[in-house]
Amino acid sequence: MKEKQKELKKGTRNNDVKINKAQIKINESKSKRKEKSNQKKEVMTKMIRTRNENQKETKET
Repeated sequence: MKEKQKELKKGTRNNDVKINKAQIKINESKSKRKEKSNQKKEVMTKMIRTRNENQKETKET
């Protein structure tokens, strides 16, 4: 009886480890996606700023 309980505990530990590893991978991929989207946002804001500055310069001249 005790041996079966030990085996069950081992199995749940292994499953927990697998679940934790999978969760870590998911979190890493989410953070990578967030970083990419933040970079895209930064690029877009820079483009908009330069466009606005160029428009101001053309209006002044």
